[in-house]
Amino acid sequence: MSTTVSVVLPYFNRADSLREAALSVLGQTHRDLVLLLVDDGSTDGSRDVAASLVDERIRHIDLPQNVGVCAARNAGLDAATTELVAFMDSDDVWLPHKLERQIAALRDRQAAGERLGVLGCGWHFQGQGASRTFAPGPFTRRELLRPVSGTGTPMLLVDRAVAAPDARFDASFPALVERDFILSCLSNGSMLGVLPEVLVTVNRGRDDHVANPQASPRAWELYITKYAADLAQDPELSSWYHFRAGREYLVARRPRGAAPHVSPALRRQGGRRAVHLLLGSVAGVKGLAVAQKTMPL
Repeated sequence: MSTTVSVVLPYFNRADSLREAALSVLGQTHRDLVLLLVDDGSTDGSRDVAASLVDERIRHIDLPQNVGVCAARNAGLDAATTELVAFMDSDDVWLPHKLERQIAALRDRQAAGERLGVLGCGWHFQGQGASRTFAPGPFTRRELLRPVSGTGTPMLLVDRAVAAPDARFDASFPALVERDFILSCLSNGSMLGVLPEVLVTVNRGRDDHVANPQASPRAWELYITKYAADLAQDPELSSWYHFRAGREYLVARRPRGAAPHVSPALRRQGGRRAVHLLLGSVAGVKGLAVAQKTMPL
């Protein structure tokens, strides 16, 4: 089985962080890779930063205009010629042995009989240790509709010989698109695994970050619509999605958007969730933190 990896790294106006992100890919102990640098119509000199990187493994894809991160990732997917594909964000950093450890774990688990099409890994925020627990799985498509840690885009390694080959990023999602992409990968019955080891450092801060809380409410609503048939078979999970949509609207200080989700959200853990939503509507993120501390879900 081939171990060559195509790494898709889209960027838009990331002159301040692109070099570090790209070098963390090129500095991998696993050297057999192609780095696909996808410029999404940058206007700030990011292309000059990309051009200054000298390595025969780099391929440049210059999009004529800004089309968004999902379409940019899809352009990278279309250009990738290898079975193994990984993704990198332009403001994050990989630890040097990220690909080496993931490829070894993927092949070992596949040899043991797990039909893994996607493998995630552990991660932490810049300047912080790993405070999360990363369950190894394997997880089915239905199980992935619930939260699975270690599945952010820069953590993913996809084996297109096992995962659904036509998987794509859905550009209608303004945020939280990685779970939808993995669900697309698993549509052929393959599974997701997670390597619990922390191998990615995540940075946050800019308004257009893929985890921007202003975009999250609409993303949760899209999950409710797109996966309505799955959620209809699991009323508890459906109620949880409505709770998350309502909660994210409150975090974004948009209470009107939360209103349609309150009733279905309270069909499970009604009293506790009501406290969370009430405190969230009054004090936003701080209120939700108080609610979680005093009445955890």
